[in-house]
Amino acid sequence: MSKKDNETEYDIEVTAQELYSSFTSDNESASEKYNEKKIKITGVIEKIDEEKNYINLKVKQLFGFVMCWLQDDFNKEDFPNYSINDEVTLIGTCESHKIMVVVKRCEPLN
Repeated sequence: MSKKDNETEYDIEVTAQELYSSFTSDNESASEKYNEKKIKITGVIEKIDEEKNYINLKVKQLFGFVMCWLQDDFNKEDFPNYSINDEVTLIGTCESHKIMVVVKRCEPLN
């Protein structure tokens, strides 16, 4: 059952930490639950890459993060509105695998 936020539908709501922990503890179950699903994810920005159009969300694990690729049509002029350590909520499609937790085609909600 889809939910809506700002007229954008999503299937599952999760924090960056929950998503990352799911994949690192049981990759197969997490893949079945999240992959190819539209998720609403909330987390704290660890890195912003304006050139490649993505942000990384922090997790507690050392060297861990959730990589969120923004939509191709995301206006890069909006990046100054984001800073490291800001909390952000995005809606995107989970496409994670064993070595990296990835959410693609993200739309910022805040």
